[in-house]
Order: sequence, then structure tokens, then C-alpha cells
Amino acid sequence: MSSTVQVFLWIIAASFFFSSLLSSIPKVTIPTAVSYILFGIVLRLWVPLTLREQQWLLHMGEVGLLYLMFMSGLEINLSQLQKRGKFGPFHQSLQMLGPTLWLSLLGGFTLALVVPEHPNPWLITLLLCSTSLGIVLPVLKEADLLQTDEGQTLLLYSLWTDLGVLILAALLLSLHTSNPWKNVGWTVLTVILAVALYGLLMGLRRLPTIRVRVGDLEHRTRGIIATVAAFGALADWVGGQPILASFLVGIVISLVPFAFKPLLKQAFYAIGYSFLIPIYFISVGMDLNPEQFAHLSTWLQIPLWILIAFAVKLAAVWPLRRTYGLFPTLAAGILSSARLSLVVVLADAGAKAGMLRPQTADTLVVFSVLTSLFAPPLFMWIRRKPQT
Repeated sequence: MSSTVQVFLWIIAASFFFSSLLSSIPKVTIPTAVSYILFGIVLRLWVPLTLREQQWLLHMGEVGLLYLMFMSGLEINLSQLQKRGKFGPFHQSLQMLGPTLWLSLLGGFTLALVVPEHPNPWLITLLLCSTSLGIVLPVLKEADLLQTDEGQTLLLYSLWTDLGVLILAALLLSLHTSNPWKNVGWTVLTVILAVALYGLLMGLRRLPTIRVRVGDLEHRTRGIIATVAAFGALADWVGGQPILASFLVGIVISLVPFAFKPLLKQAFYAIGYSFLIPIYFISVGMDLNPEQFAHLSTWLQIPLWILIAFAVKLAAVWPLRRTYGLFPTLAAGILSSARLSLVVVLADAGAKAGMLRPQTADTLVVFSVLTSLFAPPLFMWIRRKPQT
């Protein structure tokens, strides 16, 4: 066994104990993703890793990112959305998208003017629109709200914002490459290929021979992972966005009905949330530059980011108070303000594309970590408030 692999195994083991230790802190809900980012920061500050070991971990983190996008797509079940009725959660979640977009536009251009680095206002708008589905989903499940109208409304709202932000961000990032319109074309083609993949899979499932050959769980798991890898590699090769390709494959797999789907999801959860996705968040923490936070201006910016981010979501969900009451609506606005995965991903991609300066990208990661750290316990606390 090489020394690099040995160090990698020690990191995986230590990260589990570090995350478990943070999650055991009483009266504080620290999302697992946040704990792994903090572990990555600890690695960068206090663990002397060689350049090869760091690169190895960062490359594995890129695989974890694609898998995270695939899992996010897998959570979207579009085939069941219209079963809730015209005035149910589906309708209410769509009503919140308009205010979210306009308020995010206002906040994005305000931040672009106020922040000294003058980040790209369109990318900031998309970041303010986003909601961390990876935070919202487990918190709603823990609060026993996932099957209620209130929980379904918040979940669908998170799904719509994440889906829209990811597609629009992929197009925006493609415009800031050396061949912008060519890459935009390939990004649009990625969406078309995903639709074609859905049609192909729906056609193949009607063929008895195919169903027999890929009938067991193992074959289907390998086939889906191979599809994610192929779409991601193809998108990267032609200049598209691999994160969008992986996300769309997740949606396609979620839409295709087939046997063993609950068992298949459990297998993907086991692979992703216990191994690949934690590596990605560790790599995010390692990639942070602590020297950027020695400047007072950085810490003066973060409260402004948080204030605007919470204001956008609270204003967007405010009409829900007529249906669910004041405190549940405030709690929903607080929880939907948690931004982690997409902000981290897009901040990194924006910095590489030249749309954000490194200091702004690092500030955004810290901002997303703070919102994800404080939003879940605030949501639980406000939910316990008696109705007046």
C-alpha cells in the first residue's frame, strides 16, 4: 500500500470520528456536511500533507461533487407533484418562485455594488435564490413534517429553486469560457440528451429480454453509476457542465419506474453519504484559504450577506402565514435560508471561471456554512413557539 493511500484511509477514519464528535454536542444541530468542511479546514491548518496527498484528495472530491449532484437529482420526484391539487403545496411552492427571483435580483445587484470585490451580480442572484435541499430534507424528516402540506410546500419550493439555479448557473458559467456560445450549446444539448435518455429507458423497460438481463439490483446499480460517469465525462469533454449532467441523470433515474428502487436508493445513499460526498466536503474545507479571513473587511461583509439572504427567503414565504400561521411561516423562511451544497459548488466554479475573486468565493463558503449551521436549530426553536 502506498503512503498516499494510507494517509487517505486515515483521513476517512478520522473524519468520521470528528463528525460524530460534533454531532454529539447537546442542543446544537450541526449538519454533517458542515462538520466535514470544518474537518477539511483542520486538515489544512494543522495536518502536514504532501502536494500529492492534497491533489489526490481534491481529485476524489471532484468525484464526490458529481455524485452529490446525482443524489440531489434523485431526490426530485416530478411524477408525483401534481397529485396535490391546484391549491395545495404544488401551487403554493410555485407562487413563491416569483418573489424569490425578484428579491434575489435586488439583493444580487446590491451586493455587487457594495462588496469591494464587485462580484458578478447574476451569479450572486442565483446563489441567493438557492436553498440547500441537503439541509431541508433531513430537517423536515426529523421534525415529522415531510408528509404534511407544510413540509411538502417547503420541500417542493427547495426542489424548484435548486433545479432552476443549477440549470441557469450552468448556462451562465458556459458564457464565461473561451468558447461561450459553443459551450452554451453543449449545455442545452446535455438537457436534450437527458430527455432522450429518459425516453430510451422507458422504451427499454418494455422489452422482456432487457429486463431479464438487468433484472437484479447489482446490475442496475452498476449501470446507473456507469451512466452518471459517462454523462459527466461527455459533458466535460465537449465543454459542458458535468455537475448539470450528473444532476439530470439523477432526475431521469427518479422518474423511471422500476423494481428495487427503494433498495437502489439505499445503496446510493450508502455509497454517497458515507464515502464520496464527505470527501467532497472535506476537499472544500481544505481548499479554503484561512489567510483571506485575516482581513477585517471579510468579517464585515458576512453579516450583510446573511442579512440579505435571510430577508429574501423570509419575504418569499411570507404569504404562507395565511395558511400555516406566523411562527411556522417564520420557521420555513429560516430553514429555506440554509444554503450549502449549491453555494459551495457555484462559488468554486465561479472563482475558476473568473466571475468571483478568490476572497469572495471563500466568503461565500463561510456564509453558506454559517447559514446551514444556525438555520436548523432556529427552525426547531421557532416551531416550538405557541400559536397566538
